[in-house]
Amino acid sequence: MKANMNMKKNTVAVNPIAKTITISKAYYKKACIYGTSEYYEFRTVLSENEGFTVEFKVIEKKTYKSLTFERMEEYIKTQPNSEKQLITFAAVQKVAEKKGSKYPLTKKWFLNAYPEYKENEVSANETAELEKQLEAELDALMDDDDSVVEFPAAANM
Repeated sequence: MKANMNMKKNTVAVNPIAKTITISKAYYKKACIYGTSEYYEFRTVLSENEGFTVEFKVIEKKTYKSLTFERMEEYIKTQPNSEKQLITFAAVQKVAEKKGSKYPLTKKWFLNAYPEYKENEVSANETAELEKQLEAELDALMDDDDSVVEFPAAANM
């Protein structure tokens, strides 16, 4: 059972069963400054819950270390309507660069535009365009020459 002491983003969670007080690092920084509302609030929580241990809230954030501009572009090329999306991708990069955050803003746009990229499985939407391209390439190969290609015999056979 957790009780939130305030409704701000930086909350204090008290768990009487586990005898823990959970706070964010940002809240802790504010609580270390004498005279702030967080300082007084945290002192009150500590005095009302003697013997409880204080823990920092763990924020698990998914990172995409290998997600480069090139990888984003290659992924977009595999999608339906990729020509239009590549134009949008270039425009997003230019706007993001003017705002001084080219990579973070472009990555945010990319992950919002392609939420399936975050998943660990391949969806039908992701393979549709590639299937068309591969079928076209296969048809082109079959139309070019229907003859059998003979390979030279191995020397040591």
